[in-house]
Amino acid sequence: MDNIEENLLKQQAEMLAEFSNKQTLRAVDFVPFDVDRFIVPEYQGSKSQIVTLEDVDSHEKRLIFAALYVANYITFVLEEGTGGDRRALSYIATKFMTYLNALKIDQFNRVNILKGFEAYRVESDGVKTQSTGMIELIRLLNKALNYVPFGIELLATDDYKYLDLLSKNKPAANDGSVQTTLTDYFGFHSWLRRDDIGVGAHLYKRAESPKLLIKSFQITISSALFEINKAKHALIDLFSKKSVQPDYFPAKLIRPLRENYEGGRKNKQFRIDEAAFKVATLNNKKVFFEKLRNLFTGIEANNIINTALESLLYSQCVEEAQQYAKDEFWNTGKIPAQTAKISNKIVTVFRQQTEGALLFTPDFIQELVEYSVAKHKKIPISKGENYLFALLMSYQTIPYNDIYRIRLRDFRFSKRQTGEVTQIESEYFKSRSKSYHDIESIKGNSLLGTSILAFLNDRTDNLKVDSKLITDDGSLQSKMGPTANVSLFFKFLGNSSVRDVLNTHLSREKVSPVFIECVVAICEKGVRRETYERKNNNWLLNCETPTMTRIFSSEAVKNSRVHAESDNFDPTRITNYNSHSNKTERASYRTEDNQTWIDNCGKVTRNVMNDICLNVLRPSKSEVSEYNTTIESVLQTIKLRADNTLALLKVVTGKSDGKVNSLGFLVSNEGTEDSIPDYIYLVDAPETVLKLLHYLGELERCHKKIFERAPEYLFLEALPTAEWIEAVLSNRLFTKESITEGRKLYKKFKKDLPPIFTAFTGSY
Repeated sequence: MDNIEENLLKQQAEMLAEFSNKQTLRAVDFVPFDVDRFIVPEYQGSKSQIVTLEDVDSHEKRLIFAALYVANYITFVLEEGTGGDRRALSYIATKFMTYLNALKIDQFNRVNILKGFEAYRVESDGVKTQSTGMIELIRLLNKALNYVPFGIELLATDDYKYLDLLSKNKPAANDGSVQTTLTDYFGFHSWLRRDDIGVGAHLYKRAESPKLLIKSFQITISSALFEINKAKHALIDLFSKKSVQPDYFPAKLIRPLRENYEGGRKNKQFRIDEAAFKVATLNNKKVFFEKLRNLFTGIEANNIINTALESLLYSQCVEEAQQYAKDEFWNTGKIPAQTAKISNKIVTVFRQQTEGALLFTPDFIQELVEYSVAKHKKIPISKGENYLFALLMSYQTIPYNDIYRIRLRDFRFSKRQTGEVTQIESEYFKSRSKSYHDIESIKGNSLLGTSILAFLNDRTDNLKVDSKLITDDGSLQSKMGPTANVSLFFKFLGNSSVRDVLNTHLSREKVSPVFIECVVAICEKGVRRETYERKNNNWLLNCETPTMTRIFSSEAVKNSRVHAESDNFDPTRITNYNSHSNKTERASYRTEDNQTWIDNCGKVTRNVMNDICLNVLRPSKSEVSEYNTTIESVLQTIKLRADNTLALLKVVTGKSDGKVNSLGFLVSNEGTEDSIPDYIYLVDAPETVLKLLHYLGELERCHKKIFERAPEYLFLEALPTAEWIEAVLSNRLFTKESITEGRKLYKKFKKDLPPIFTAFTGSY
């Protein structure tokens, strides 16, 4: 062989080696016993994890580690794992290996390692038994043992028996489940009550009421979905008008993966390629925004265009550079990758990794361009739209496990001859009960109906294509953090031009911004336990703004909606009982030792209910249990309605003008200084105290006749009103002067005051 041919072969070998090294996907060797670490790829917002075996001399630890390696290989390399397997490896495997690496194994605990991990998680992390990850680990062990190249071909008989024995460990019984709600979620963040770091006591108080909170949630989410949808279509129209071609924006760059390099991050070539990729990414983003700005030449920058641009800037730029980038975009059309004009130090303007963003990204813009050229495709749906629609389906009380099964055929539409949808009805298949359930119908022209229709029209090609509506991209279980995708998304909704639209809708419906204010504060200032305790500090004790690891769940939304509607009951049901003895009353439930009864009801409510039970209703012994349950439901409703009023109540003084109603409320709140649109104002004056005391006195005097003629009014209006009146008086919301003078006036004019409940009693 001559030198020329030899040189050619050598060059060919070098070219093949370089080509192989540059490939995005390379065959991964199956070597369960030859490695002491493996990588769990990024999954559903969780970053890639390195699972490491530190004690390589322990035979038991090496076997367990090898099994996890095999489960990871099957799941991510062979792509034969379920979503549950991916979540378990991404979240549980690293926690378990941390525990296993620190564990000293002996003959007594070698077969109870998984049980030990279960106990450790309950004691150390405070999770319920069903959330320790033990069940998931057993599933991963079984997956590895059932994989023939590992379980049958590689494992010795004794080793197989040992892993099989571990997989037979029985998890502890489930702890009692606790219903999670939005109220509970915000209740955990009690620091929101503070004015300096939270939203203030007045606004935070509304989060206590499921009815007030879920109404604020629904309007916020519906408005956001519709605005983002309009911004997307504005970009599609722009691309069509300008005849933008698919190759107009810079092509997407392929990130080098460390698992494709021998030695991973330690590989010199990997570090060189990664650095080059980062530089190229920043340049790509610069060019992208320059080209986008060129398209806006001659185009009026209205609110919808601003929303689209801000969505891009919030996802692509670091927080401190967002306003600077927006100004540069409109002024010069060029956004530098780095600048010292924002602060005293050089700031890198663009983020590196934005693929999982819920906001608009260059990749999503490319999809819109391709759609504008070939409109036979379905309109692209952004991750943010997918997330918001999923939340609205949770608001419609669809359980998490059934959300991803919803299809267009589950919806029914009533239309006018013009094609306008007037009513949206739906039913879904509830997997747990294996039956179909109807959900509340929606008016087509309502804010909720408009936003749902906008999403469905895009997702299904104008309601023609029957396909699954919601993609399971992990957004409903997103992790929190200042730069987490879900945090950036809610900060965009709360701080961008979209917020003006939200405020308009909230004000129009006289609903407070409690939901968006609270969730934005959590996203901006909340600190997760995992982040805080890296410094060996006690999180709950020392952290000023603790927050949960993940954003509120869809189940919390669903449960809050159910709770908000829980006051719909038939109060006349208690009239079906015919007898009730004083002995049974005292022995069963209506005593001063019953703290719930004392806490839930004011003095007037207790007196009225006691009188009705003792002197009007007479249930038999067999009916007492049902009677008790009914009374509890009544009391919950009374308290819920009273709490809703108290949450909105604001006592004002010094009002010399304006009209007040029969209870002392301002008929109009015009001219008040407060910005929360759902406030109701109670005038702090002796005359108001007189009216409230008269109301309580009249209710005690007339409650029997009201109960006989209008029980619904008694339980749904009169008693809740008495509850909040007593709360106002007992909590001393009025000044001492108003209380003192008001009581004197009531005592003086009590006999001369007119009756209040004549319309409900039929007499004086």
